[in-house]
Amino acid sequence: MADAKADKKELSRLRRDIDGCRKEIKKVYLVPYQDFEAQVKELLVMVDAPLDEIKTLGLV
Repeated sequence: MADAKADKKELSRLRRDIDGCRKEIKKVYLVPYQDFEAQVKELLVMVDAPLDEIKTLGLV
């Protein structure tokens, strides 16, 4: 029983470490996407401004 508890503790620690590593790598890989997404959002704001004006004027 003591061996099983020790194994469980070690496996839990290993799982936590592996998952933590996954999360760190995910952050690194998402940085380029997050930069791209921010640029896209800026462009969308620039496109939405004239669209909103057109809608306000009732031209469409």
